[in-house]
Amino acid sequence: MTGARSKSGGDRSLGVDNFPQSMPTKPENLPARQTVIWNELLEQIPNDALRSIDSHQLTLLVELLTQSEALALLVRADATDGGSQRLYLAVCDRVAKLSAMFGLSPRCRSAMRMEIPTGESDPFLDYLADVKLARQAYVPQ
Repeated sequence: MTGARSKSGGDRSLGVDNFPQSMPTKPENLPARQTVIWNELLEQIPNDALRSIDSHQLTLLVELLTQSEALALLVRADATDGGSQRLYLAVCDRVAKLSAMFGLSPRCRSAMRMEIPTGESDPFLDYLADVKLARQAYVPQ
């Protein structure tokens, strides 16, 4: 329906995020390895992309990464175990999809709308912005 929000994120695809900017809260019961992965992810994910509401999704990503590590060891130990291979590939697929939501893939990072830190300007990005404005202002006759 035109003008209706979709069930998969509402206005987020338009760059609208109504949740206040704050860091996700790490669950208290995370095992040691998952705590290390959590901290690594927080260093890698752009702070502008994180919200406190993302705690659940980030925890799920941490759990999936831990599972993928364990499954990778099983696959390396026995390359003929098709069940472990299928499960490993399925977990890797879920990791890739969930990682993309946090901007952990080149394609998704380029699509995320991040502010350029003040004082730093990229001439190429300025040029692209000017071209985009010119295209929007152009009215064919």
